[in-house]
Amino acid sequence: MPAPPLVSVIVPTYNRALLLERSLRSVADQDYECVEIIVVDDVSTDDTPAIFERLSNELSQFGIPLRLVELPVNSGPAVARNRGVAVAEGSLLSFLDSDDLMEPQFLSTVIKLLARYPECALAFSGAWKLDADDRKVGQLESGLPDDPPEGVLHTPLDQLARQELFQTSSVVMPRKTFQGLGGFDEALRYSEDTDLWWRLAKTGDFAYTVKPLVSHRYHADNVSKNDDALADSLRVHLRHLPDLRDPASRSAYTARIRRRQVLLQEKLLHDGRPMDDYRELLDTSVVPPTVRYRIGRRIARGPAWLGRTYVAFFRFARATRRILVQAQAGDFSKSS
Repeated sequence: MPAPPLVSVIVPTYNRALLLERSLRSVADQDYECVEIIVVDDVSTDDTPAIFERLSNELSQFGIPLRLVELPVNSGPAVARNRGVAVAEGSLLSFLDSDDLMEPQFLSTVIKLLARYPECALAFSGAWKLDADDRKVGQLESGLPDDPPEGVLHTPLDQLARQELFQTSSVVMPRKTFQGLGGFDEALRYSEDTDLWWRLAKTGDFAYTVKPLVSHRYHADNVSKNDDALADSLRVHLRHLPDLRDPASRSAYTARIRRRQVLLQEKLLHDGRPMDDYRELLDTSVVPPTVRYRIGRRIARGPAWLGRTYVAFFRFARATRRILVQAQAGDFSKSS
């Protein structure tokens, strides 16, 4: 009987020592035993080295290799993951964010999916939403049917364009597939995982189980929608737009681009920053601008205080609308 394949779990981290410990322990608790863990430290300044040393000694007693790669300068997740793969020895790769958790059956279940559907380029599971106190607060929506509970998505670029199907932490893929793609795009500090999955979805099939086997954490330290994150998200969306053929998918996709353009524009207006550095992302002929975007463009030509006032008005309007919706929901629940 052939030996089970070695899985290399790549864990990029930056200043998340306590969360990193929880994530690594969730790997150690897997019911699949042929595992190595590679932590890639993106120049942390907290207790990450001490946490790593303690866990390395602890996990070695259970036969789980824990290795550390230290980057010389802070470089972002794409570089960190690629460096982790470069030293990995497994034929299968798993990419666990340092604030996410695996259920004990995650690796064994998803690896069985890859064995059952060997033509697939990757396999993934469903995911829980996890709050800052490690409480599961519901499942992430994937749009996949519960029946059948598993299956194959054939070149699912159009499905990914309509809705996010999975989290990066819920993926296992063959190393040769990853290398064939050229790895994560190191020019991107954000949305590098989205870019990789969309590149693969153009030619590859994805196996899945809807069973939630990882937990994706939502907390104050998640990447916020700063201007760089929005810019990279727009770069990735615009990069893949020409490959969408399904009209419904293309319509949903362009709507997402428009929303990101408005958000980036308003972030720059709020901060009083010029838009010239982002002109190729904001002024695109492939996506018609919204009325709100055109208004923002005109306001950008005026004084900085006008831009800040404009954005403050929209933020106030959104907050007020949220309060009214919550109040109406409360009134309805009392009367029903």
